Amino acid sequence: MCVPGRTEPDSHGGGCSAVRIFYVSLRETGCSKWRTEIPAKYLKRRGHNVKFITEGRNEDCPDVLVFFRQYRSDMLKLFKWARDRNIRVIYDTDDALHLIDPWNPAYTPSRNNHENWEFMAANADVVTTTTPELANELRKFNPNVIVIPNSVDPEEWTVAPRSRDDQVRIGWLGGGSHFLDLAIAADALSELVNKIRFTFIVYGLTTLPGVQELYDQHLKSDGERFRNSPLGKAIKVFLRKTKDLPYEFHPFVPASEYAATLCNLRFDIGIAPLVGSSFNRNKSCIKYYEYAMSGAVTLASDVLPYSREVPYLCSNTKVAWKERVTELVHSDRSAIWKQQRDWVLANRSIETNVAMWEQVLSGTTVSQECVAV
Repeated sequence: MCVPGRTEPDSHGGGCSAVRIFYVSLRETGCSKWRTEIPAKYLKRRGHNVKFITEGRNEDCPDVLVFFRQYRSDMLKLFKWARDRNIRVIYDTDDALHLIDPWNPAYTPSRNNHENWEFMAANADVVTTTTPELANELRKFNPNVIVIPNSVDPEEWTVAPRSRDDQVRIGWLGGGSHFLDLAIAADALSELVNKIRFTFIVYGLTTLPGVQELYDQHLKSDGERFRNSPLGKAIKVFLRKTKDLPYEFHPFVPASEYAATLCNLRFDIGIAPLVGSSFNRNKSCIKYYEYAMSGAVTLASDVLPYSREVPYLCSNTKVAWKERVTELVHSDRSAIWKQQRDWVLANRSIETNVAMWEQVLSGTTVSQECVAV
């Protein structure tokens, strides 16, 4: 018979007895990196028994089972198995999946699986998430929602040296849902490239050699259906907006290589333009954390989530982006970067915030608003 129970108290400085924590999560993705793999690394250091499950069955008995975002329907059997045995169940999500934008590649899968993730959110003992805004959305499904912010692992980041003789390197990074976001700043950068000296770098969007190749691949596979889809139209907007903007392109790498690759790209300024949609306002400031840890000053759109945390903001107009980018290019960025990095290390480091995960996963009572601000 499966009976959950705690092992002996740990000897690694943790604040509670060792807990058997099982994550139901695929690894080596950006989302799982932030919400499961980074916390798991530091929970292990505090003496907890951490295991990853990738299938909808389990022969061992954990103290707590953590479900993440969305799965195929067979994972619900594992969820119900845990509930039937009084095993503590946590549901974690870093996105408002019910508000996902039509141009997001995850739009159709999220709609197809909405009943599954809504069931898990509604029936979990606790729901954990990233921001107060998203917590308020998730309380529509479950009143017991706790905010634990995304947190960097400082051990993954080494700032590469900059040369004063180099052109300023302005960079952007993002996944395949952000074509319209980058387009916000593209007009401004296209005009500035002939007035001030900078190199523009795009990191992400696809694992293919470029965005045109991504568009062509989709077009070959799905034809007019893709061309007229929200995603197809978003990529066309990106291609049109960047037609007169020369840039270095660096495709996505495996999650284990992601931080080192970003550091080696040596962004001086990391831009984070963002469409002010309902879905986006519930996201977190991961770009800010990554830019700061890699050595770049962050310039972000003056919309949530960035308006809550990032001190250097810009309204979503061409004139504003031109002015703010020009200002940063000609400024002493070292002091601005140090201020931003120090804030991230003080408020968004897993070395400190692992205690929040430990409290929730062990069942210790915590405030629903434990997020650092």
